Amino acid sequence: ELQAYLISPDMSRIELFTGVGDSSQDFLGTILDSAAPVSINEGTGPFAGPYHPQGNLDELIGQNIRGRWALDITDNGFDAEGRVASWSLIAQLADVIYFAQCATSSNFGNVIAQSGWISDNSYAFTGLDPQQTYWYRVKARPLMRWFQTTRSDFETDTLTDVIVTEDCSVELPVADSIDGPDMEVHVITDPSFELGDGWAVHASSNVFIGAYSKENAWASDGNWSLCVNFDFSKLYFYDDFARIYQTVDLTGVDTLMFDYACYAYCDLTMISVEVGGVGIWNRSGPDANDIQPFNDQTVDVSSFNGPQELSLKVTSAFFGWFDAYVFWDNLRAYRTIPEEVSPGSIVSTPMSINADQKWDVVNYNVTIPEGTALTVDVLPADGTTPIPGYADIPSGADISHLTQKTIRLRANLSTTQRNITPSLHDWTVYYENPDFESDWSNVVSSQ
Repeated sequence: ELQAYLISPDMSRIELFTGVGDSSQDFLGTILDSAAPVSINEGTGPFAGPYHPQGNLDELIGQNIRGRWALDITDNGFDAEGRVASWSLIAQLADVIYFAQCATSSNFGNVIAQSGWISDNSYAFTGLDPQQTYWYRVKARPLMRWFQTTRSDFETDTLTDVIVTEDCSVELPVADSIDGPDMEVHVITDPSFELGDGWAVHASSNVFIGAYSKENAWASDGNWSLCVNFDFSKLYFYDDFARIYQTVDLTGVDTLMFDYACYAYCDLTMISVEVGGVGIWNRSGPDANDIQPFNDQTVDVSSFNGPQELSLKVTSAFFGWFDAYVFWDNLRAYRTIPEEVSPGSIVSTPMSINADQKWDVVNYNVTIPEGTALTVDVLPADGTTPIPGYADIPSGADISHLTQKTIRLRANLSTTQRNITPSLHDWTVYYENPDFESDWSNVVSSQ
């Protein structure tokens, strides 16, 4: 029967809970935390420990914490009484940074060394004369305002080159690979025949279609490939022996790439690819007694658009007795990368500060496996060219000299292997208000 709100100094009103716990009683040591794994809706009295509130406390990020905070609790019931024994705020403040100076005069008219803004609470001045008297002072400021940009804040139009089917709790494989043309589009279901999903099958009698493991037969990608096996015991006529097919959305797709291999008398067969019933590629296999792989075969499909039936076919090209094996594997679809969109890039939403505020530092968290790379640029409000002097910045970079009041961040991802990608987890841009810096501390002499 209780309804509770937290009210910040700027009058933001965040709902903590309304009507939870059914007939259970009490809140004892209840912590309302946006990072808590369990919602307050799922709890019962006495609600001990952390719960996720019904509202979003993260809306308070970036607000000034100084001022009057209020807890507004309303009892909507009529048959019971209660009281608020105590409540408090648990503020997770950003780190404090420090600035130390060393001078040869007590009025600091001759500063000979200074630390710059540092996160450590100690600093060693070196190269000083042990016979000289020095004076020291320090000032501090908290990083109390920031833009926190996470996956939900990435511009959606920068990820149009990747169709993501995974749970978004895992990192997006958006790195640009160097071993394929343009950007791969994941529109083909089970392209390596590892799962046995997505493909429909048509076969004449005495034709076997099934997956072969790499241990027993050729497979260029993963552990399996699809094999069409002809039984030589039957006389074949010109016929559509076998085909596998599925519907594929070719919107924006320019190229199909695949691997295939032939074994034994495949010159008696015709291997072909059709889209929407139109033949776009065909080959006759070599007359050989070993597996002959042909990797990275490319087919132009830029003239097709929308959902189309993609069909892989094996057809007789000879009247007679024979046996043969044809393997398919590693089907891929690619689209040409627009020049204005960098492949393997993630761009933040625009971030703006007021005229009297200034930028501070940029922090980001990444995972960069061996063979991959990830760099971060600071972009202006529009365009794709980094602000001069702010390309490939390290985490913790000082951007306080930027005069632009609106900026964006861009992460550039690359990899040498298509199954390995660097990952951007989050990035944070700090800025400061003019009154956030402390006064200088008391002056200490080395005498």
